Amino acid sequence: MKIITPTSTTQNSHHDSIFAQGADCIAIHGKLSAGLWFTETPSLQTQRIGTIGECLINDTAQSVQFLTDCADYLHNEQECQTVVG
Repeated sequence: MKIITPTSTTQNSHHDSIFAQGADCIAIHGKLSAGLWFTETPSLQTQRIGTIGECLINDTAQSVQFLTDCADYLHNEQECQTVVG
């Protein structure tokens, strides 16, 4: 899984529209992608929330694994205790 940020040079117009919505980064794996939010999300009591949205996925096991990887990224790399999306 590749992570791009608003300052990455590999952006396209679809990525620009996701970043315009406030996404912190975009996860990409082949043709699958998802916007990830973790800095401007509400908290749940004292828990940090991560959000997965603007997904380009399909109905395959690969998509399920991709979304699991996105959630793992938010849990492990961004220290989100709760992930929704």
